[in-house]
Amino acid sequence: MNELELLHIMKRAGTMSPADLAGALSVSTRTVRTYIQRINIMLSGSASIEYRRGEGYVFSISDEDAFDIALQNIREHVTPASNSASRIQYLLSDLCARSDWVTLDDLSSVLFVSRATISNELKQVEERLASYGLSLERRPHRGIRVVGPEMRRRLMIAGLATKQVIAASNEDERRARLETISRIIEDAVTDAGFEINSVLYQNLLVHISVALMRIEDSCYVPMPVEQLERIQGSSSYVVAEDVAEKINEAFSVVLPEGEVAYLAIHLAGKHTLSEEETSASHEDGGG
Repeated sequence: MNELELLHIMKRAGTMSPADLAGALSVSTRTVRTYIQRINIMLSGSASIEYRRGEGYVFSISDEDAFDIALQNIREHVTPASNSASRIQYLLSDLCARSDWVTLDDLSSVLFVSRATISNELKQVEERLASYGLSLERRPHRGIRVVGPEMRRRLMIAGLATKQVIAASNEDERRARLETISRIIEDAVTDAGFEINSVLYQNLLVHISVALMRIEDSCYVPMPVEQLERIQGSSSYVVAEDVAEKINEAFSVVLPEGEVAYLAIHLAGKHTLSEEETSASHEDGGG
């Protein structure tokens, strides 16, 4: 789905820097490179996206007719949603994951439906968001974005991830990341002789995956000092520190103390919605 969005962006822009393209997609520049490699394979020489020093990524078409055929094939195999339910799911995932604004025109272009269809389905999106304490902010000429506490946003993403990403992900990079996180959890709990059941393991896997994605976008969850100090005295925090250290080694991402504390909460099996909402109330939200 993101490959198709990237292709549309490059087709419109022609030339774009890696950083700007990554920002437009709310992904890392490494992920952008992966998407471009796949796109170039799918375009089969009819067009290409190449990196040129001093210019950035440049889109060019070598055979218009062949490109039209290739684009149609990509749409058939990569289009993110073919019915209302799947579009709503896509909109929730996209809006919760991105920090920037997005217009209805851009969303309709990616989903291949009318602007009116997107507008109508956003009503159900807003209902789902509201159940997590989130809402949509609208600005003329800028578009829409999700606003609300960071932890509630992560809860929404994690709920979607549990249903979709873990069970059915076909993205090689995402799958590889999950496998690495899985090994890190297993090594840390084994080294500490720490018991963790399959449900807690799955929750922790999703939590770390979502946390890494959000931290890469500079979105952090605060924790009150008194709660942090209480958790730091627990045995689960020691294991969480080991997990955090291994995460840093594997992904070059440093988890702040508050994030480590939330890992410890998961490990202790005390990760409940009420606890998250209590700590989330200290975050004033925003994109």
